[in-house]
Amino acid sequence: MKKDTVYKTLTTRYAKRFDKSNPLPEYPRPQFKRNSFLSLNGEWDFECGGFVGKITVPYAPESLLSGIERTFSDGDVLRYKRLFTLPVGFKKDRIILHFGAVDQLAKVFVNGEKIGAHEGGYHPFSFDITDALCDGENELSLEVQDRLDGIFPYGKQREKRGGMWYTKVTGIWQTVWLESLPKGAILDVKITQNMHSARIECKSDLYPVKITMKESGRVYESLDGSFDIAPESAKLWSPENPYLYYFTIENENDKIESYFALRTVEIKEING
Repeated sequence: MKKDTVYKTLTTRYAKRFDKSNPLPEYPRPQFKRNSFLSLNGEWDFECGGFVGKITVPYAPESLLSGIERTFSDGDVLRYKRLFTLPVGFKKDRIILHFGAVDQLAKVFVNGEKIGAHEGGYHPFSFDITDALCDGENELSLEVQDRLDGIFPYGKQREKRGGMWYTKVTGIWQTVWLESLPKGAILDVKITQNMHSARIECKSDLYPVKITMKESGRVYESLDGSFDIAPESAKLWSPENPYLYYFTIENENDKIESYFALRTVEIKEING
């Protein structure tokens, strides 16, 4: 651990309203929103390089809001741990543990059992932890390493910041959360839109699937999860009027909330 790496910071009005017991409580996947959601953000036990304390997840230990505000040597192992209990009625069939992003090499354990690992600091990843859970209190822990050796992308991070280089970001830096999937769950939604219509492709363990548009109440049904939605008198998205079309996707066992916008982006030559 390096002791001379705490820098002067700039804070905003949002930092004054910061609640470390419930940071970033928003649902982390708004275009694929299921009513099953349990945030694991908040205070975790933390240990690295001889330092032992508490850290506020999902803020990197280098940040002010983490409560640590320290940097650690390249390759040090960061150890995170917290306890959690599933709310009554939360479990439907399978319990999925999600990480928005962890920088950079993560090993994940539930109740001492390794459930998986992930490499790379920018992508979300998840594990089915159902079989590792027990009744009552459960323990979630991580071992994380951040290596600035060029094997994985790391942007403009460096141990000694300055010039074009930024302070490194290590460990958990996006929301950690749980959801419960029913049997026959809706698995994924892909939305492709233009100025007139939206193509929605839904992957599900159970068909048929139907879409209900929130504003108009119109219902569409598909046997393979493919939809072409062309609203009458289309309302185009713009920065001045960022209009969104909200809808739900349902099958017999599952329901998802989502939205799309009608707009295009293009590059073209105008008057030379």
